Amino acid sequence: MSLSPQARAKIAACTKARWAKCKAKAAINLPAVPTAPKSPAIQSGDPEEVAARFKDLFAQAEDAKFRVAAFGIYAQHIKLNLLKHGQFYDWVSATIGGEHLRTVQDHMLFAKSTLERIGFRTLKAFFSNPQTLRICHSGEFLLLPDAEVPAEAKPIRDKVFSLFAGKSKYQLCSEWKQVVEDETGHRKVQVGRLPGQGGASKLQRDQHNQKTEAHRLEAIDLHAVETSEWLLEVSDDKHLGLISELTQAQLLNALDTAAGYLRRRASL
Repeated sequence: MSLSPQARAKIAACTKARWAKCKAKAAINLPAVPTAPKSPAIQSGDPEEVAARFKDLFAQAEDAKFRVAAFGIYAQHIKLNLLKHGQFYDWVSATIGGEHLRTVQDHMLFAKSTLERIGFRTLKAFFSNPQTLRICHSGEFLLLPDAEVPAEAKPIRDKVFSLFAGKSKYQLCSEWKQVVEDETGHRKVQVGRLPGQGGASKLQRDQHNQKTEAHRLEAIDLHAVETSEWLLEVSDDKHLGLISELTQAQLLNALDTAAGYLRRRASL
C-alpha cells in the first residue's frame, strides 16, 4: 500500500515535531561562565613586578622544556609562598586570563615532576632547601648563562640539565606518565592511568552522559517513525497477509503491548 503525498507530508511534519520536542527535553544546560575574579593581593614583593615576570615567563614557556620548567617553578613559588591558600587560580585568571589556567597547570605539573625526579619529594622540600636560592624560586637559574648561575644553585641546575639531556618535553612527559616506582625504588612501565591522576571532571562526565542520552532518544524516535512508516506500507495482503500465523501472533502481541503503553502514557 503506497502512501499519498498528503500522508507522507503529515508523517514528516510529525517526525520533525517529535525530534524538536526530544531535543528540547535533552538539551544540555551548561553553567554560566563566571566573570573574571578580582586579583588577590600578593603578600610580599612588588605585585606588578611579580605579575610582569609571571606573564613574561608564561609567554616564553612555550619555547622549550627549560622555559616550561622555569615558568612552572615560578608559578609554584607564587602559589605556595606569595598567595594565600586557594587564591592562586583566581590570581592567574585576573593576570593572564582564565582561558590559560589549564596550560598553567600543565607547566606546573611538568615542573613538579622535574623536581621530584632530581630528588625533591615535595615542593616544600625544594623551596626550603638551602641550595634553592631566590633565583631558584623564580626558575631563573635554568635560563641564565652558566657563568651567571650562583655556585649554590649549580648542583640543582646540573641535575635538571642531566635529566633533560637529549629528550624533548614530549618525550619526558611520555616517559613520566608511563613509569612508576615500586616500594623498592624499581621503575616499571605502568599500563593505564597512574595513581593520583584524575580522569574527567564531574561536569565533563555529566555533559557526556547528557549528550549520550540525547543521542539515544533521537535514535528511539527515528526508529519509531521508521517502524510506523513500515507498518503503514506493509499492512496489506501482499505483505503482512503472507506471514505465518505464529509471526502474526507475535506481531499482534507486540503491537498490543506498545499501544497499551502509549495509551496509558497519554492519559497521565
